Order: sequence, then structure tokens, then C-alpha cells
Amino acid sequence: MKRNESEGTAESAVERTFFGDLDKAAVERLEELYGNSVPEETIARMKELPSSFEFGDSFEESYAEMTGENPPPGVMGFSSGLEVPAHIRIDEFEGVPETTLHERMHQLAHPEAPRLFGRPLYEGVTENLSLSAGEVDVNAELQAYPNETREARRISDLCGEGAVEKAYFEGDDSDLLECVDQAQERSFFEAQTEDKEVIDG
Repeated sequence: MKRNESEGTAESAVERTFFGDLDKAAVERLEELYGNSVPEETIARMKELPSSFEFGDSFEESYAEMTGENPPPGVMGFSSGLEVPAHIRIDEFEGVPETTLHERMHQLAHPEAPRLFGRPLYEGVTENLSLSAGEVDVNAELQAYPNETREARRISDLCGEGAVEKAYFEGDDSDLLECVDQAQERSFFEAQTEDKEVIDG
């Protein structure tokens, strides 16, 4: 799907239905997988806050309005908790389902998750969880945050998905820290935790 970038949001009835159904399916999938790990009100709020699917200029304007900056090259989506909708760029359809899952996953994350993981690893964990939710082949070529996702997979393989998910969804990194200490990986993990106040991508 490709449109003139000045056309703004997905406005036709067909587009609204298509992208609305895609967004709804993403939320339902995340609820199915992780609904027991997050507060009920988080899922309820996600259902009340549909994502905004936007073409080029409109997407860039939304990003600039929220951050005061232009989006970095290659950014396909952004979100900021559950105060505002996730924004998904739809100039090309390729990657839109994955981006939708990624941005919706951010909305499930505990507010402490970016600090606990550090911004780069937090993005990697988000992408890894999103790819798993989308049942993407783990051996497929990584598109978004490839280095960060590989590091997230290394931590998950080392400590188990349960420890990672406990930190990501519940804000409790005790199991994760115990694991990295036992594996003598604390220095690597702490190197990831330099936090930056930036919008979730």
C-alpha cells in the first residue's frame, strides 16, 4: 500500500476498518498472551485508545508535536504510555502489523521497565516480545532494533522468559538481577541501564 505522503491519516471507510481490525487483533493477541501479567485496567485502557494510522507528513507532524523533533530515519511508529494513541506510519504496508504489535507492547510495559532495562535493551525486549507475539520465525532477519533484539534474546536465553517478563510487565527485576549475578553478567546488564527520556519507538 502506498499513498501520497500528504494524504494524512487512514480516512476511507475501508482503510479505517482494515487498520482498526489490525489494531484490535494486536490488542487481543497481547491480552491473550500477557493479560495475566498486567493490571486489568491497562488492557481496558488499550481497548479504549485505538492507534492512529498515518501517512508520511501526518505521522511526522504527530511525532514533532509530541517530541519537538523530527522523527529519526526509519522510525515507523511511536507511543507514550496510555495517555495518547500509538502512532503507526503506513506509507508502505510492509512492517505495519509488526510495528503495531511493537507500539502496543510498549503500552503494556510497566512504567519502570525503561529504567530497569535501560533504553536500548528495553527496545530490544519490546521487539523480541512483539516478534514472539506475532509468531515471527526467531531465525528471520531482524528489521527493527536488530542489535538490541539480539541482546534481549541473549538475556532471555540466559535468565528465562519469566524473569524478563516479570521485569518488563511488573517492574520487578529481582529474578533478572539474581540471574545475571549468578552468570557474572552484571557488568553487561548495568551497561545497558543508562536511561534517556525519549519517546518509545
